[in-house]
Amino acid sequence: MKYRIVTDSCGDLTPELKRDGHFRTVPITLMVGKETVIDDESFDQAQFLRLLRETEECAKTACPSPERFMEVYDCDADMVFVVTVSKHLSGTYNSACVAKQMFEEAHGAAVGDAVHDVHEELAYMPGDGPSGMLGEKAPREAGEHQSGADSPRRHPRIAVIDSLSASSGELDLALSIRDWCEAGMDFETIERKANAMRDGLNTYFVIESLDTLRKNGRLSGIQAFFATALNIKPVMGADKGTIVKRSQARGITFALMKMCELVAKEVIEPEKKRLVIAHCNCMERAMTVKRELEKRVKFLETVITDTAGTATLYANDGGVVVAV
Repeated sequence: MKYRIVTDSCGDLTPELKRDGHFRTVPITLMVGKETVIDDESFDQAQFLRLLRETEECAKTACPSPERFMEVYDCDADMVFVVTVSKHLSGTYNSACVAKQMFEEAHGAAVGDAVHDVHEELAYMPGDGPSGMLGEKAPREAGEHQSGADSPRRHPRIAVIDSLSASSGELDLALSIRDWCEAGMDFETIERKANAMRDGLNTYFVIESLDTLRKNGRLSGIQAFFATALNIKPVMGADKGTIVKRSQARGITFALMKMCELVAKEVIEPEKKRLVIAHCNCMERAMTVKRELEKRVKFLETVITDTAGTATLYANDGGVVVAV
């Protein structure tokens, strides 16, 4: 069956996946001072990092509108799998769910889908509103068709999956969904496996500063971390989609080693899992983490990717995010 995999731009696809016709990315909007940056193929990481350094105001993000998601749902695929950043960090998941509901109301339920009422109110996260990019639609890709009464056709079955993670965690899920699609698994099996994998996925990260996360309210329940004078770097992780502190060390190098210790200690059946490392402008650190982990543990595969705009905003220069 034909398939499509959709991520928001926090999914940090590799250059190869960006060229793969099965993948689509829905951009998140970045706001730095008076500047607005769309996190799409035009994103320039070096220029954006300079903008962050030169701007005193706290940078913010805005999730994509449901209409943005509806555009990528409208295709000739049989199955569409959407992987989003954690709903505890962004309104993107809710936007994708609203888009699914709107799309199915406009086109009718896909074959095999049960029609159901939506009882849960879907709302944007505070401080993370619609991007406002509701103007002219992007040109349709080859193989996509206009929908409507004059051109009836089956529309794809759509599964929206909250990664309860971000960056490398989203990418890890998306790569596994691709593998399952290529293996010929059916829609229900893939959706079930994706949710099960999500529930067992571990995400870790080490960044130079938690300031942006803290100022944007992404560190709910965590005491503000004021150890700059001692050069203490926290090792952070995810707990059911929320950010938690896992450990700490003095200096970025020791923090990265501490993160590797945690990964090696906690990973289950690593030979069956893909190690995904996302880095913000620090390939050398990513390679150090790769070498250190591969000395300790044997993984099925290791993938390294550079952060796009959203993860760059929060991880900032020198950040490393690991998922397995």
